[in-house]
Amino acid sequence: MRNISRLATALTLAFPGAALAQPNILLIIADDMGLDASRCYALGDQQAPMPNVEALCASGMVFDNAYSAPVCSPTRATIMTGQYGFRTGVGAAIPPDGTNGLSADVTSLFDVLATTNYSANLIGKWHLAGADADLNHPAELGVPDYFGLFMGAVRDYSKWTAVTGGQEVQVDGYATTVLTDRAIDWIGAQDDPWFLWLAYNAPHAPFHLPPADLHGFDDLANDADAIAETPCPITTPCSKRWIPKSAVCSARCRPKNGTIPW
Repeated sequence: MRNISRLATALTLAFPGAALAQPNILLIIADDMGLDASRCYALGDQQAPMPNVEALCASGMVFDNAYSAPVCSPTRATIMTGQYGFRTGVGAAIPPDGTNGLSADVTSLFDVLATTNYSANLIGKWHLAGADADLNHPAELGVPDYFGLFMGAVRDYSKWTAVTGGQEVQVDGYATTVLTDRAIDWIGAQDDPWFLWLAYNAPHAPFHLPPADLHGFDDLANDADAIAETPCPITTPCSKRWIPKSAVCSARCRPKNGTIPW
């Protein structure tokens, strides 16, 4: 109970107006996206237009001194528990054998929210389950109606496996759109103040061309050979030019000898 009180206090400090206004809170997590891929920071030269995100940055707050884990699972575990990675036991991306997953015995963000009048949910990528966890792991950590991809990434953005109600379901539909539509439906059904954790697979691999109405480029290659040669939409192949180190794509842009200079 003391841990719940501490986390509740932290939430109050993080959202000082919450006690009075009880704002709705939407937490959106993009996967494998570095600062140099965002137009909200003056870094890099490969930013895609993101009009909605850019509008939020222009009218809201952009952190210039903030830190997170450089990979997926530790970041999610820290947000879920309010603890550093060395306390959660999740210090790296959880491998396919799930040897270092987040224990269901921890006090989670959703456990705390359950003590309030907030409706809360998580839609999208999970990637917190260890080998000893089953598909009910989100529910064990207090998520009431989880829907999303359970492991590290989809194999195909348009044909993938989701988990909901502790069961796998096959999904035919572009993952980003499916998750967004699910979030919109969930938000529209809420009568109380709400908190939604919306975690996309994008822009994480695989590098599949999005539907035409989701981007403004007319020259993006969509065949396997072109994507392998130039996984990032730049003018010269990655094998011929170094580009800024980025969680979005530079780590995947390797010269033909397989080495990278960092």
